[in-house]
Amino acid sequence: MPAHVEISTYGTLRGPAPAGTAIEIDLTALHNPAKDPGLRGLTGLDAALAAHVLATPGSRETVDRAVVQALALAPLQPSGEPLRIRVRCRWGRHRSVAVAQAIAAALRGHGLDVEVHHRDVHRPAIRPQDCPFCRIVAGTAPAVVVRRWDDVIAIRPRSGGVHPGHVLVIPHAHVADAGVDPAITALTMAAAADMVAEQPAANVITSKGEAASQTVHHLHAHIVPRVEGDGLALPWPHPVSRVSRSR
Repeated sequence: MPAHVEISTYGTLRGPAPAGTAIEIDLTALHNPAKDPGLRGLTGLDAALAAHVLATPGSRETVDRAVVQALALAPLQPSGEPLRIRVRCRWGRHRSVAVAQAIAAALRGHGLDVEVHHRDVHRPAIRPQDCPFCRIVAGTAPAVVVRRWDDVIAIRPRSGGVHPGHVLVIPHAHVADAGVDPAITALTMAAAADMVAEQPAANVITSKGEAASQTVHHLHAHIVPRVEGDGLALPWPHPVSRVSRSR
């Protein structure tokens, strides 16, 4: 009987990983194909989107590494125990599904018995309609976008900000604050670091919860350029806080 492999996919925004021990493959750093207007509405089960994912730098190498690892470990599993592989991305609909399917196809080509389960592939993307930042990300609300990354944008505060050059760095994914999803927080802060590197002095500020002055419950980081003697006090005085609540 050939060695048995179980491959599952899931979205980190859809809840915790399935229980049990498995090889974990994290694809959140790969380019998200859902950003391409021509691929919207497709999943990793669709040939066009799968081809797009597998052409993304790093994806084929990920497949090859997983296949080599599985071929080495599957025959060593205790009798009747499958080798489990879990592949994750943000939504569990695009990158993880395409890569999991490619791994499964390659392992079947080597004679292994492979079962694949996609937990979240048919669930729609989360986009809270009452979140102002989600509307900006979706393009249904106006904003001055000053920079874009694959999963993050930087915008000018609608109020004008508290100081010249003030920007907000916002992840595409809707998470309430910096404590909800470490991977999304890391992407957001990496983008913030890109912008701060261009400033001789700046504050980088994010808040969690109303007691910490958070007024929009979608993770965001303020970047506030500073100069000596600019007179801006931190924490910001109440009049500034009230203006910034329009964001």
